[in-house]
Amino acid sequence: MIEKILNRKKEFEEKLNKKQKKLYTAFKFFLKLTILSIPLYIFLNLDLQFLWLRKLNASIVGEILVLLGIEAETYLNWVTTESLTLDVSRDSTAWKSMLAVMALVLATEKPFDYRLKGVVIGVLSVFIVNLLRISSMVFLVEVFQIGYEFIHTFLWRWGLTFYILIFWVTWLKYGEKVSKNK
Repeated sequence: MIEKILNRKKEFEEKLNKKQKKLYTAFKFFLKLTILSIPLYIFLNLDLQFLWLRKLNASIVGEILVLLGIEAETYLNWVTTESLTLDVSRDSTAWKSMLAVMALVLATEKPFDYRLKGVVIGVLSVFIVNLLRISSMVFLVEVFQIGYEFIHTFLWRWGLTFYILIFWVTWLKYGEKVSKNK
């Protein structure tokens, strides 16, 4: 049965012209991306708080701030400085951004081992960029007295989104070339 379906799919794909093949490839990508977004909605509906990740983020951010010369204390998922008390909330952990990177990478038609490397590097880099995001927000509030909401909304909420897209496009365009040169 499966073999018959695969043969019909192959016959269908062979009949497509160049433009139709591009559209079909895009359709498959968006279908995979939609399916891979299901965990996001499951996690949202379960209202998971990811307390372990919140605590981890807060403690690392606290250490980064101390290295930057800012007195900071952490308790559970809270970071406190002289003029700011920050709750590293569930959304502040960038878990949705990590899922987005995973979905974007896995939805491509690259070889599985290459996609797996992309997921690992992508999730790790989003984690690191998010730590820098939180640390820089607190740093800018403490040192330059810039409004937290401005920094958070305009610079970093959109900044993390752009980072994900830049990572993904770079991974698509240059990643295989770098892997083959090693």
